[in-house]
Amino acid sequence: MHRVKKYFINTLILFVTSIALRSTGMFVSVSLSGAIGAGGLGLWHLITSVYVLGVTLASSGIRLASTRLCVIYGGNISAVVRRCIAYSLFFGVSAAVLFWNCAPFAAQRLLDDVRAVQAMRVISLSLPFVALSSALSGCFTARRSALTLSVSQLAEQLVTAAVSLSLIYALRGRGLGAACAALAAGEVAGQLVCCIMLAAAYFVRREKPRAKVRGIGRTLISIALPDAVSSYMRSALVTCEHLLIPWGLRRCGSTGIGAVEAYGTVSGMAIPVIMFPYALLDGLFAMLIPEIAESHERGHVKNTVYIISRIYFVTLAIGAGSACVLISLGDMLARSLYGSAQAGSFIRALALLCPLMYIDTATDSVLRGLGEQKNVMRVNILDSCLSIVLLYVLLPKTGIWGYIVTMYSAELINFTLSARQMCRATGFSADLKKCVLLPALSALGSGALIKAAYPLFGPAVPWGLGIIAAVLVYAAFLCATRAVEREDIEWFFSSLKK
Repeated sequence: MHRVKKYFINTLILFVTSIALRSTGMFVSVSLSGAIGAGGLGLWHLITSVYVLGVTLASSGIRLASTRLCVIYGGNISAVVRRCIAYSLFFGVSAAVLFWNCAPFAAQRLLDDVRAVQAMRVISLSLPFVALSSALSGCFTARRSALTLSVSQLAEQLVTAAVSLSLIYALRGRGLGAACAALAAGEVAGQLVCCIMLAAAYFVRREKPRAKVRGIGRTLISIALPDAVSSYMRSALVTCEHLLIPWGLRRCGSTGIGAVEAYGTVSGMAIPVIMFPYALLDGLFAMLIPEIAESHERGHVKNTVYIISRIYFVTLAIGAGSACVLISLGDMLARSLYGSAQAGSFIRALALLCPLMYIDTATDSVLRGLGEQKNVMRVNILDSCLSIVLLYVLLPKTGIWGYIVTMYSAELINFTLSARQMCRATGFSADLKKCVLLPALSALGSGALIKAAYPLFGPAVPWGLGIIAAVLVYAAFLCATRAVEREDIEWFFSSLKK
């Protein structure tokens, strides 16, 4: 009973944390759009696209290695953590020095904007803390300490938001370079706080070392470096993908400032709205993916397929509902949140990406639960390569809409390949009527009703209440079409008690 209770509490913690993190991210996105505009958001997202590569170099596979080592050497966790800290300090400091020294080159040659130099140098100071936090997070993941990880993540994001926004308003009027440096300082502060909290939690619960064990260092290297090499490749491709967007927009005729603003509107305004509903699924996956792994390991094929079918239905139902709400109310959301009509156009254009993107992410999570991480990485690398080719070809001819076409194309191919691998591994076959047809019909019906009712009631209704009403209408259509039945509700509540 104690194990069941702990399992349920951990799941609830992860679910609440996911909602809180997404909400904080949305708040920051909205605040930044008012403070630095689309141009500032675009420049900051370009900086972070390069920063992601620095984070990958700093971490170098340490989180996975830390988690697995703590499981393998469970009686000698203190020895494992000491070696993981040494490893993370070496790669974290090395990455910070490299990032600091390469900042002028990266800003001028890669970003084509020297205003980014100061921000890139400031944010490089966070990389040692990122590496240390990754090592300690792996330890807590192995211990299944969801509360510690969740509190540290929330603290990191809240401190980052508070410091960033405070400095931006203090430095208002000094240009986008100073604003991005303020955001970078907030990132450093957040990572520092996260690292301190994880370190404090570890030392409070530190266990006394037992008998000495040899070979921990060799095992660490054998786990971390192969994962690091594949991560380097994936991160480099993703960074290249994002840097191509302003380049392609300039080739299409946009000015440098216009290209960055268009990129900022899509990446800094539209995409956070598109991804926000996915927070509803994070807790579900945290609960069910370990169950899939256990069921698959024991050879319970029918149970594995049953769980996957439930994940697919819930994911596609939420994805279709999100698309319905965003297509119907995207313009209102954009005006209310960002004061931008252009953002509304992009939100509606990207809305149909919701079910595709959500189900692709769900499929990747299932594959990881089945131990197919290498296949996931291969498909993701192929996805990035395809995106780079499409962006290079389409952006100079079609502008920002080429980016949107690329997103749809890459997601579709990624999902197709991942789903094919999952079906081979499990024998799963989706119920197209329940998973696709009924949610789609419910979305179409509720979308038509919302569109018809909006001119009568919409302008007088606050946007928050409008979204709640739209969700309730969609839920009613799901029940009316019998997409959601009593069995589904009973399964959901029974899964919480397992």
